[in-house]
Amino acid sequence: MQLDHQVLSLSVLNHLRTELKERGIGWLINLFLRELPNYLNELNFAVTNHDGEKLYQAAHKFKGACSNVGAVGMVELCKQLEQLGQTNNLVQA
Repeated sequence: MQLDHQVLSLSVLNHLRTELKERGIGWLINLFLRELPNYLNELNFAVTNHDGEKLYQAAHKFKGACSNVGAVGMVELCKQLEQLGQTNNLVQA
């Protein structure tokens, strides 16, 4: 199966490896994975409570975290969720 979109940015990951040489990239990935349930819970809460503003805020926050680890596929999905939150289109979210 071929993906139409890039899931991870190898250039971001390579940049992180260079920048975080002493500390290593693993600590950043572990931090992301530890916080992942919180991000997902915030998104779920916003959708189940029909709160477009909270959806926008949660998606925006998650987008930044995804961007930090090079998860460009998730960044694109978060952008879509931000737009759905801004338009209060929670059925599609």
